[in-house]
Amino acid sequence: LICDASCNPIWVYREAKDRIGLDDLLDRTFLLPASHVVRREAYQNVRFDESIAGYEDSAGWAELAARGVTWAVTPPPVARYRIRPGSASKASVSMMRDAAIVFPRMFELARTQGGDPALLDIREQAVMRRLAISHACRGAVLAPDQAEEFASLFAGDDDPPVNARELTTTGFFSVLYGLGEWPFYDARAPARWAAGLVKLWDLWAHRGAIEPDVARQARASLARPLYNKPDVHELMGVAA
Repeated sequence: LICDASCNPIWVYREAKDRIGLDDLLDRTFLLPASHVVRREAYQNVRFDESIAGYEDSAGWAELAARGVTWAVTPPPVARYRIRPGSASKASVSMMRDAAIVFPRMFELARTQGGDPALLDIREQAVMRRLAISHACRGAVLAPDQAEEFASLFAGDDDPPVNARELTTTGFFSVLYGLGEWPFYDARAPARWAAGLVKLWDLWAHRGAIEPDVARQARASLARPLYNKPDVHELMGVAA
């Protein structure tokens, strides 16, 4: 259960699968330490890497999964995840630096488990791209004056190029997880996040990381829910 700084619920995360294994952990970070239970014997010879400040839990879960641990999913929420702008996970540059260490390790574990190397290479590239865009957007939402620094997290030399839907969705969740509120909560909401995203996306467009039309379309799409709130459900692919 995702909550704002005052522990008011704003989002319920539900996993569609019944069991989670190593392959599922490669694409997403959704196993929060407080939300699951693992048998004590499973932790033998597995320790969190204390040299990593971000994604150390993901690295630990991957090590367990590589040893055969799987997670059964319980339908109701069992933990609250409180979002505060000042929390450690909002340090975009350091989080991305740690992600660049952790996720290649996780994909290497998958390769040692017999995964298709070519397919894993493609997935790894997609994951690192998504993380770079996400951390840059989240950082710009929280600190617009540092947009120049966050822009350097994504060079835009991947194929296929970023499209407007990808950028819009990332911007939406950057506001949700960065500030702990819906982007369209009230008419004043854009003042809290718009400047950072606009500056970041314009920097990327200027540097050729994204097409200028993509930035314009994403801004228009993200603003639309401010005037017609139901649009957000179709726009972001979430249930009304």
